[in-house]
Amino acid sequence: MKKKFKNLLILVLVTGFQITGSGQSIPQKLSKLLASLSEAKSDDEKAFLYNKISQNYQDIDSVKAWSYQKAAFQIYTKSKSKKGLAKNHNVKAGIFLSQNLPDSSIKYYEKGRKLAVQCKDRFIEVESLLGLGLIERRNSRLITAQKYYRESLEIAESANDTLGQALSLRQIGNMYLVSQDFDKAKEYYRQAYKLFVSLKNLPRISECLGSLGYIERNSGNYKSAITYYQKAAKLFELTGDMSMKAIVFAEIGKAQIESGQSKESIPNFLKSLQTYKSSQNNQHIDAIYVYLGQAYTNIAQFDKAEKSLLKGYHMAVAEPDIETQRDALQSIYDFHKKTNRSYSALIYLEKLNAVKDSIADRQHLTSIRDLQTKYATERKEKELAKSKETLMLNAMELSRKNSWLIYSAFFVLLLSSFAFIIYRTWRIKHSKLKTKNEFSLKLAGAEARFQLQEEKLRISRELHDNIGSQLTFINTSIQHLNKLASVDTGVLVEIQKITQVAITELRRTVWLINKQEVDLDEFIIKLREYVKPFQAANQNLIICISSNGCCVLNALAATNLFRIIQEGVNNIIKYAQANKLDITVFCEQGKVVLTLTDNGIGFDLEAVKEGFGLKNIKARAVALEGDCAIESSLGNGTKVSVYFPV
Repeated sequence: MKKKFKNLLILVLVTGFQITGSGQSIPQKLSKLLASLSEAKSDDEKAFLYNKISQNYQDIDSVKAWSYQKAAFQIYTKSKSKKGLAKNHNVKAGIFLSQNLPDSSIKYYEKGRKLAVQCKDRFIEVESLLGLGLIERRNSRLITAQKYYRESLEIAESANDTLGQALSLRQIGNMYLVSQDFDKAKEYYRQAYKLFVSLKNLPRISECLGSLGYIERNSGNYKSAITYYQKAAKLFELTGDMSMKAIVFAEIGKAQIESGQSKESIPNFLKSLQTYKSSQNNQHIDAIYVYLGQAYTNIAQFDKAEKSLLKGYHMAVAEPDIETQRDALQSIYDFHKKTNRSYSALIYLEKLNAVKDSIADRQHLTSIRDLQTKYATERKEKELAKSKETLMLNAMELSRKNSWLIYSAFFVLLLSSFAFIIYRTWRIKHSKLKTKNEFSLKLAGAEARFQLQEEKLRISRELHDNIGSQLTFINTSIQHLNKLASVDTGVLVEIQKITQVAITELRRTVWLINKQEVDLDEFIIKLREYVKPFQAANQNLIICISSNGCCVLNALAATNLFRIIQEGVNNIIKYAQANKLDITVFCEQGKVVLTLTDNGIGFDLEAVKEGFGLKNIKARAVALEGDCAIESSLGNGTKVSVYFPV
C-alpha cells in the first residue's frame, strides 16, 4: 500500500524558529556560553553573552530566555549601544515568535532592523529580515516573505556574510518547497548546502540534506531520498541532536512504506522510537507509532498493528495533535475495514469525520483571506470599468463636437443625433449606476459577513491562546505538584478535575463560536460527547438522547440550544435525584422542539419559580424567539419543553 504521510522533518525545518546558527547543537552551545559567562568581566561582554544565551533558550525554556534578554537590555540601555540594542530587539522578537505572537515579533524585528541600518551593521539587518520573512511565510504571505529573503540575500552578499547568504538561500528554498516547486527548491538548497559545508556548520548541513531527501521522496525517487536521510542521520548524531536523528529515521521508514517496503521500514521506526525515548523528547512520538502501525497492517501483523495505532492515537489525543489524530483515525478505520470489523470501522469513521471537521474550521480562515483577495480584485476591475466609461464618454463628446462642425448644415439631423446621443448616454449611466449599486450592496453584505467571521475567529483565538494556554499551564502545574509528597493530593485532584472541565468547556465554546452552521446530526454527536462524563461519574443515571427530522442551526441557535440542555442536565443531576433522563430534539414544520424529561423527585413550580437555572433557560428560549414550558410536581419528575423557529 502506497500512502503519503505528514512530513515531520519538513514540519520542523520549514517552520523552525532558529534563524541564526553555528556548527553546534543547542545543548553544546549553551554549555560553552554559560561557561564563558562565568569568566566574563566587562558589561559589554556579559550583555553579548546574555543575548546569545537567550537566543538559544527560546525554544526550550521561555522563562530563562526572557530573563537573559532583559539582563542584556538593561546593560545596552545604560551604555546606549545601538548595535547591542538592535541585536537585543531581534532576540526579543525571536522569543515572541517562539510563543506564537507574530504581531509583537514583527514590531521588534522592525525596531532591530531600524537600529541596524542606523549603525550600519549589515549582519544584524540580515537577521532582522530573515525573521520578518519567516513570520510572513508562516502567515501564508509568500510574496512579502520572498521579498524579505531576497533583500537579506543581497545585503549578506554585499557584506560578505557567508552565514547570512546560506540562511537566506535556505529560506528561499523553503519558499519554493512550500509552493511545491521542487526544482527551484533543490537549486537553492544545494547552494545553501555548499556554503554551510564551507562553514562546517553540521546542523545546517543536516537540515539541507533532510530537505533534499524530502524533495526526492515526494518526486518518487525513494532510493535517493533514503540516501540523503541516512547522511542527515549520521550528522545529527555527530551534533548530539537525537530528536532530529529520530525524525530522520522515521522519514526513512515512511519512504520505505511509500516504495512498497513496509517490512524493511519497521526497524527504522523502532530505531526512531528508541532514539526519541533516549532523548526524553516525546514531541512526535505519537506519529511514529501511527506509522509503525501502518507498516504492521501492510504486512498483516494485525495484533502489533492495532496496538501501535491505538497507542499513537491516544498519545495524539493527550498531546493534543489534531493532524496526527486524523492520520491515526484514518489508519485505524482502514485497519478495521481490512480485518472486516464493520461496526468498529463505523465508530472510528465517525470520530475521523469529527476531527476532519475541526481541521476544516482552521482552514476556513484561509478561505476568508482568499475571499478578501477576490473582493480586492473586483474593486480594481470596477475602477477599470469606470475608467473605460470615462474614455467612452469623452470619445462621444468629441464625436459630437466633430459632427457639429462637419454637419452644421443639417440642423435637424444634428438635433436628432444629439438627442439620441444624450438618451444613449443617460441609458449607459443609468445602467452602470444600477450595476454599481447592486455590486455595492453585495460587497457590503459580504464585507459584513467577513468582519463578523473575523471577529468570531479573533474571539476564539483569544480564548484558545490566552485562557486556554493559562488553563493548560495550571493543569500541568497541578500534575507536577501532585507528585510532591508534602502537598494535599486530594485538594489538587479536585482542582485538576475542575481545571480539566474548564478546558473542555473552553474547547466546546471555541467550537460553537467558529461554527457558522450546525446540522442536527452533528449537534447530536456533540451532545452525546457532552453527557458521557456524567454517565461515567454516575452509573445509576441513564441518559437517552434521540432526534428526528433534518434541519440546520445557525451559530446563535446552536449555542443557545446547547446551553439550555447544559443548564437542564446540571439541574437534574444536582437536584432531581433521578436515575433516568430523556433528551429529545425534533425538527418539524420550520421549528425545533426540545424536551428534557426525568423521573426524579420533582418540585413545586411556585416555590422555585425564581430559580436562576429556570430563568436562564427561559431567557435563552426568548433569545431564540421561542417559548419554554416547565411541568413538574413533587414525586412526579420534571419535563422541560423549549420551542423555537429555524
